[in-house]
Amino acid sequence: MDLDMKINRVLDDYRRWQDGERMIAKELPQAVSREGFLKAKLSHLEKIRRKYTGTENIEERIALIAIKEDVKRLEERLYPNRGRSFLLRLFRPLLLKKELKREALGEKQAQEQLRDEVARIGFGQAKEKIDRLIAKGVPAFKVPVSYYTAADRKMDFLLHFKTDGDGKYEMTGYDAALTMEGSETVVRGQSFTRDAPFTALHVQHLLEGRAVQLNDQAWRQLDFNDRDASGDFVMKVFPPDYGFDLEKEINKLAAGIDKEELEQKLKDGEAAMIELEISGKKECFEVTADPQYGRLLIQGTSGKRVGLNELLNPKKEQEVNLSVANSQNLAHMNVRKHGLTIV
Repeated sequence: MDLDMKINRVLDDYRRWQDGERMIAKELPQAVSREGFLKAKLSHLEKIRRKYTGTENIEERIALIAIKEDVKRLEERLYPNRGRSFLLRLFRPLLLKKELKREALGEKQAQEQLRDEVARIGFGQAKEKIDRLIAKGVPAFKVPVSYYTAADRKMDFLLHFKTDGDGKYEMTGYDAALTMEGSETVVRGQSFTRDAPFTALHVQHLLEGRAVQLNDQAWRQLDFNDRDASGDFVMKVFPPDYGFDLEKEINKLAAGIDKEELEQKLKDGEAAMIELEISGKKECFEVTADPQYGRLLIQGTSGKRVGLNELLNPKKEQEVNLSVANSQNLAHMNVRKHGLTIV
């Protein structure tokens, strides 16, 4: 969206009041003509005038002139006594100034909370663009965020924002897409609401095909063979009582590894790197969690995945010792670019 696009904030605020008035009139027709309601309307229109006084937007200035006429008509209806009307005009600006100050503080706090929410999910570098659009008064907008996870893999996000009934901004959700280049380019996309408990990193790992475990201890994984009515992949959920015991599976590994670190990586959906010594020969392997079948999957340089139990099968009469791989030795196998780029 063009950041220089002129938005008529005056009309946006006025329309929000009109929408509420029409809703009340539909359910309680007499209410909108009562004195209390008309006083509230007069106060709201005055706040709009004070809030946008000095605007350089010609369309907003024209709207303010029209609202000024509405204010005048309401004053004449509510306060036919000229003396009382004069006193109200004298003291109302002071009361409105205090109220506008409180509202501005509330809007600032709401915007800071929005910034914190965006950063917590993993889109911190989008905050400046979000702030610029909010400052323009855009009622609804989208912000794209992109970054590479590897030389041949790219994540694209489109964050959705709009104002709520009070005019405060909220993120309603986001769309995510993973592009994997190779002999054939594969693109996987999924939409998430603001209530989705995932971070950007979780979403990346989900689209890469791995499972993640959240605070409710349930594992979640996308089913790339099934879609819901909206066209998104179905989310498979494996609750705690499903029976997958990650700690038990990790304990099958030999001593010498940082099991807590490995457990956290697997819960986050990472493909963790470990080093295995088989018959005196060291090899680097990738390990991932497979909650659906209650196991860990091990993948070597051949690209073939096997279950941990199969790898440790005693019939093979192989002594297996596992340890955390030295990060420097494994760097060439796990190159990642984490810098976010706003596009």
